[in-house]
Amino acid sequence: MSPFFDMFLHKYPNTDLHELNLDAWVIALGETIQAMKEVIQDQEKLREEMNTFKAEILEYIHDLNIPQMVINEVDNYLDEWVTALTSAKLIGDTDWKNRVVLWAGDSYGNGWDGSHTAAVKPYVLASVTLGVRQYYDVSHGGCRFGAGDTSLNYLTYIQNWVSLHTQNDCDSITDVIVIGGANDITHNPNEDLNDSSNPGSIRNTVSYIKQHFPNARVIIGMIARLANTGASGATLSNTDKVRNSYRNGALANGAIYLEGGEYINHDYRLLASDGIHLTSYSDMGDKIAELLATGNFTRWYNTPTAVNYQAVGSDSGSQLIPTNVSFGGQRYRGHSIMIDLNDVEFNRYGNPISSIGWGSIYKFAEISGSTSTRNSFCAGDQSFRERVVAAVEYTGTDDETHKENLPGSIYFYNNALYFSIEGFVPAGTSGIHIPNVEYIRFKGGCQFFLDEAFC
Repeated sequence: MSPFFDMFLHKYPNTDLHELNLDAWVIALGETIQAMKEVIQDQEKLREEMNTFKAEILEYIHDLNIPQMVINEVDNYLDEWVTALTSAKLIGDTDWKNRVVLWAGDSYGNGWDGSHTAAVKPYVLASVTLGVRQYYDVSHGGCRFGAGDTSLNYLTYIQNWVSLHTQNDCDSITDVIVIGGANDITHNPNEDLNDSSNPGSIRNTVSYIKQHFPNARVIIGMIARLANTGASGATLSNTDKVRNSYRNGALANGAIYLEGGEYINHDYRLLASDGIHLTSYSDMGDKIAELLATGNFTRWYNTPTAVNYQAVGSDSGSQLIPTNVSFGGQRYRGHSIMIDLNDVEFNRYGNPISSIGWGSIYKFAEISGSTSTRNSFCAGDQSFRERVVAAVEYTGTDDETHKENLPGSIYFYNNALYFSIEGFVPAGTSGIHIPNVEYIRFKGGCQFFLDEAFC
C-alpha cells in the first residue's frame, strides 16, 4: 500500500457518504499530490507513484456506496493531475545536446505536402533546433496505431530500425517519440488504439520500445488537427477521440503524452488541398522543438487573416439574406481566436419581410470555409451566443409603423451565424410574430472569443 494513500485517508474528512463533499475530496487529493511532489524529486519515480496512487484511489472509491457521478469526477481530476505530472517531465528540458532521438511518425514526418516530399522535414528540423547529439527519423506515410494493414503501424518501422542496428545503438537512444494522428482520425477514430490484440497498438508499441530501448523515455504526441477540413472522417468529434486515445494510451502504459501538441497545426491556412497535409512544415518543426524544450510553444501566428463570409442563398422559414455584414477580422492571440462582427443589416424597404417569428432563430451567413481560413471555426455541438440590441422597423397589426430597439441574440454555431429577436412584446403585434418587417439592424455587433479547443 502506498504511503501516500494512507496520507490521503488521514486527510479525508469523516463525511456522511450519502452527502459526500466532492470539494473536500479534491482538496485532499490535491494536498496529497503536492506532498508527493515535494517528497519525490525524480520525475520518473513520481509518475510511477502517481499511477499507483490513482489506482488505489479508484479501487477505494469503487468499494464505497457513492454516486457514479462522483466517481467519474474524481477519476477525471486524477487524470488531469497525472497528465500534468507526465507533461512536467519535459518542462525545463532545454539541454538536448547529449540526447539521441528516434522519431516515428507518418507522412507529416516526411514533410509530404500531398503531392511530393518537401524540403523541410519537421522532426529533422526539430532535432537540429534542439541541438540533439544524434537523431533518426523512421516516419512513413500512412502510419498509425490503429489496426488494419500492419505494415502501416509505427511499431513496424521501429522494429525495422532495431533489426538494422546493434544493441549498443539501441542502448544509446534516450528518447523515442511517436507522433502522428492523421491516419487514425481518417481510418480508425472509433477503434480502441490501446487494445493489445492489435499488433501495432499503443500498449504493444510502448512495451516493445521499453524492451529494446532500455535507456529511452517514450513520448507520444497527437499532432494532426483536421476537424472540418474536408478530409475523410475529419470531424471535431473524431479528432477529439483520437487525441484522447493517444493521451490515455500513453498514460496507461507509462509513456509521456506531449500535451498541447494537438494545437501546433491549428493554423489551417497551411493545409494542402487534400485537407490533411501541410504546404509548409517549418512552423511545425519549430513549435515541436519549443514544446519539447519548454513544455509549451508560442501560440502566435505570423499574419492575421480577415474573416470571410458568404450570405445565405435565399430567404426561407429558417434563414434570411442580409444586405450587409461586416467583420473586424480574425486574430490569433495566445489560445484564443477573436471573431469581431461589426454590423448586420437587413434592409427590406419596399419589400418587407412578411413576419419574423418571435424568438425564432434565423441563419444569415456562413463564415470561413474559404481557402484562406479553411474552416477555422468549428464550434462543434455547442452554439455560442451573444446578447445584442436590434433596431427594428415594422408595420404592426394596428397598421401603424413602429421603430423600436428590441433585445435579441446572435448565435455562432458550426461555421454559421444566426440571429433571433426576443424579449418583451412590441406594440401592435400578436406576441408571436413581428409583421411586415422593413428593417433590422444589429449595429453594435458582437465579438466571439473562442479557445482553440473549439476550433
